[in-house]
Amino acid sequence: MTDSGTGLRALRRELAMQLDLDTVCTCGTFVLEAADEGAGIGEVPITTREVQKPRGTAWVHGFQLWHVLRYLLRD
Repeated sequence: MTDSGTGLRALRRELAMQLDLDTVCTCGTFVLEAADEGAGIGEVPITTREVQKPRGTAWVHGFQLWHVLRYLLRD
């Protein structure tokens, strides 16, 4: 996935009902859970416009990384 954190998703209702999505970092684990359920995953290219805003480190991403790693390393 090019950008798994965008938050834009489309999925079948049946798959949505199977996913747990019980985490602080849904955007980071959503694709992993769907793949574990055997879902086909694809991307649709879009065009965006640049937004001028200050860029910096969002320290919350370290916390989100922890949840993704925990998901990947689960038993």
